[in-house]
Amino acid sequence: AYSKLGYQTAYYKTHARAAFMCAHLNLTISKRTPDLAAYIDAIKKDIMGSGIKIRACDINYSKDRYVCIDTKTIVTGLNAVQGLGEVAISSIFASQPYSSFEDFVYRSPGAVNKKVIIALAKSGAFDCFNLTRRGIVSVLDDADKSKKLRTAINKFGDKAKLANPSLNDKDIDWSAFTGLDEIRHTAEYDTRSLLMAERQVIGEFVSGNAAQAFPGFFRNLPVIRFADLESMPTNHKIVFEGILVDVDPMPVKSGKNAGKMQARGKVESLNREDFPLMIWSDVWEKEKEHLVPGTPFIGRFTVREWNGVKSLNLDQLVSVWSEK
Repeated sequence: AYSKLGYQTAYYKTHARAAFMCAHLNLTISKRTPDLAAYIDAIKKDIMGSGIKIRACDINYSKDRYVCIDTKTIVTGLNAVQGLGEVAISSIFASQPYSSFEDFVYRSPGAVNKKVIIALAKSGAFDCFNLTRRGIVSVLDDADKSKKLRTAINKFGDKAKLANPSLNDKDIDWSAFTGLDEIRHTAEYDTRSLLMAERQVIGEFVSGNAAQAFPGFFRNLPVIRFADLESMPTNHKIVFEGILVDVDPMPVKSGKNAGKMQARGKVESLNREDFPLMIWSDVWEKEKEHLVPGTPFIGRFTVREWNGVKSLNLDQLVSVWSEK
């Protein structure tokens, strides 16, 4: 049985690698293990190392999770997009495919509101229509423009159906619709803005990486994996670069620093693994204004252990990203 399973695995990895790895990725996600991020990262690296591309969301191909659309492409699922409820996602799937952005707006129910469409645009879901993410977001972010656009789309579609009562909604010809001119003529985000908007709604960079999102900041230091941290001795000193995920200040309850603030949190390495973070009161007072979630940093840390769990204790921030 094991030899047969091994043969089947080897066969599919060789002859249907994209489909096999996509299934493997989805199965891994469903396991919800503590070190899930590390496993997912390893699988994605294996996928991309095989010449298979992981694309951002696509309104016509995306399902709930990752989906393989050909031998070289896997598309991100809509479940990754923050703000999309089950009703919205189900209605989107039910009406796929869409011939155009106008078609999508016209055939979408109320659950697919302006906020949902903006999130989908930031995720790259409408890239297939050759519309810029920035163009869609800028128009829909303006209440008047958004209302006028939806009104124009509904008016055009209703008129087409009135002229031909037997016409199905999905068969409306939108080629003569001119209400998207502003979106079409709006330049795309610069690389950094596009990636940051993408990360905002799906939690990761898909169309690029952290180095592109924060150009010139990171120093290409050796990447430390969580497994490496577990094997490091207590009090080991390291230099670590990544992104601050969250930070939770709390008062010191006893000792000479009682009443002062310290913090716990989480940092993300450049290979997207999360590490527990501890910041003692003296460092917190010195660095707190720079410790903003989402901020890239380079810092000096000491490996500590508490109740059998290793963590990174911040000693000093070497460098922090600045928008200036």
